[in-house]
Amino acid sequence: MKIVQVIPSLGAGGAERFVVDLCNELATKHDVTLCVFRTPTPKAFLKDYVDKHVRLVSLSKRGSVDFLFVLRYWWFLFSTRPNVVNTHLSIVAFYTYVPALLLWSTQFFHTIHNLALWEEQNRFLRFLRRLVLLTHRIGCISISEQTHRSLLPIYGHVNSRIVHNGIAMPITTPAAEEVQHDMTTLRNGSCKSVFLYVGRLHPQKQPQHLLSVFARLHNEGVGAHLLLVGDDLRSGQPVMSELRKNLPQNAAYLGPRANVPDYMSAVDALCLPSLIEGLPIVILEALALGLPIIATPVGGVPEAVVDGRNGFLAADTSADAFYQALKRFLACPPDAVERIRRQNMEDFQNKFTIAKAAKGYLAAYRG
Repeated sequence: MKIVQVIPSLGAGGAERFVVDLCNELATKHDVTLCVFRTPTPKAFLKDYVDKHVRLVSLSKRGSVDFLFVLRYWWFLFSTRPNVVNTHLSIVAFYTYVPALLLWSTQFFHTIHNLALWEEQNRFLRFLRRLVLLTHRIGCISISEQTHRSLLPIYGHVNSRIVHNGIAMPITTPAAEEVQHDMTTLRNGSCKSVFLYVGRLHPQKQPQHLLSVFARLHNEGVGAHLLLVGDDLRSGQPVMSELRKNLPQNAAYLGPRANVPDYMSAVDALCLPSLIEGLPIVILEALALGLPIIATPVGGVPEAVVDGRNGFLAADTSADAFYQALKRFLACPPDAVERIRRQNMEDFQNKFTIAKAAKGYLAAYRG
């Protein structure tokens, strides 16, 4: 089968990581092309993870409006004539409507990586997508039960299938030993537990709630430290300039990191205080490495994290609810934490491997 996966860039986001893993897995038996709109930058470390059997095509999109790029993209699809085109993230779907309506020999799919209302926030573009979906020329793939349910009130009854996200087993790097040493040094002081946040520093992720929780813990004399890993850009504006004013003494911003598994293998728990989510890749990474998870009960998160079984879910999305969930983790005896670690690794193998996800995608492609 000739398959094209399309995504805007190879940034450090969860959707990008998933698409690379999916391409690599599908390429073991199929002809796979990964098409990206923007040329990967030297900092786009995900390009180094693209398997040699995957054809990587960059369309060199420039700026927000690039009509030549649109022609290049359409020509690429018409000249390649794949069996399947699978788009990811909202802007890619928009540029694919015309080829989808004209290339009848190709099946088109769009993966919904977030709740439908957040995945496409522009009202006109939502209306346009609804019209295209009514033609049944594009099938939707939802990454969780919640994202699937969110489609109905926005787009009505559309052709949609649920395929949970999956990832390749995270691998630590040669820097893991140094990271482990740094965490041990950190714990030798007043700090007893180290927590990790990985993701965009965006209001949707509510990093400000996390900082307020750790400021509260610091004021109470609790030996807990927070490390924030991720991008500090939001629409070109630094978000950390706003957050640094309130960065408590027991928190540190490390910036983007290519070796996230090294940190996950060295800390005590992952924190994800999001307001809205699909099915976060960072949670699947934590499951794979046996890292306990403290998260808000949004989107597909409860499909991966069951409170008290393999992590701790806050009662709601407020800072106080997250604080209470984190305190429950801190009160856990070591044997309970070890049980959670083992359960996470078992759940990953049973539900969230990239092989299982690829099998679901192929079933969707074959109808």
